[in-house]
Amino acid sequence: MPDTPERMNTGRTHAGGLLAGQVVLITGAASGIGRATCLLARDEGARGIVATDRDGDGLSTLETELKAGGTDVATILGDVGDAELPARLVAAATDAFGGFDAAVNNAGIRGTLAPIAELDDAVFEEVINVNLRSVYRCLRAQLPHLYARGGGSVVNVASATIFGVSAGLGPYAASKMGVLGLSKVASKEAGRHNVRVNVVAPGRTDTPLFRSHAFGDSPEDAAALAAPIPLGRFAEPVELAQAIVFLCSDRASFINGSTLVVDGGRTG
Repeated sequence: MPDTPERMNTGRTHAGGLLAGQVVLITGAASGIGRATCLLARDEGARGIVATDRDGDGLSTLETELKAGGTDVATILGDVGDAELPARLVAAATDAFGGFDAAVNNAGIRGTLAPIAELDDAVFEEVINVNLRSVYRCLRAQLPHLYARGGGSVVNVASATIFGVSAGLGPYAASKMGVLGLSKVASKEAGRHNVRVNVVAPGRTDTPLFRSHAFGDSPEDAAALAAPIPLGRFAEPVELAQAIVFLCSDRASFINGSTLVVDGGRTG
């Protein structure tokens, strides 16, 4: 089997990379796609990273890795479900770096699987609060800052689930479809301020969260889940990070209001 990008990644910083000199704000940064995005932003020349997560140990490990690679970092322990966190993140970026150039709203949860007829309101509200309301609050805090700076980029992480829903994922699908709609509206409003708002929609990605929910340590279950993907495997987190970093960068300077599906062709 050929090496995946995760195994080929050297972690070396590239002078003049896609994010050279930029400051990036990332939620859900301690593991999975968020962690991979932080590390790739470092490798692509970001001068600063503002990272938040509710996993303190994971956040501390990430901070050590980023600093060892020569990138300044400000970490904020917190839950995106907290209405005050988005403003705290913008303030932290301003205090540490004088502001930020790009934001990645990545944090999310799957929630408990259940048929809609059997759903509990508390489960629905938790998923909506973390996956959708937090993105709204982040946009509300981030966009005025980027407007004042004269431009920038926001990438919201949704899910390929919005193009191929499954039974039992009612709150999750609703929240991620909401992220898509919210991002479309934001792109119309922000474009006149030279701020781009785009969406990355990951398919099945080999993250700790996906493993714990989907197949654990079972090779048979993993193979069954990978079978419908034309490329024959799950995505590595760095493959989603590559899409996110691209959309944050000037290489995507005329891409606004778009959704980049990264799912190996499963929903194509």
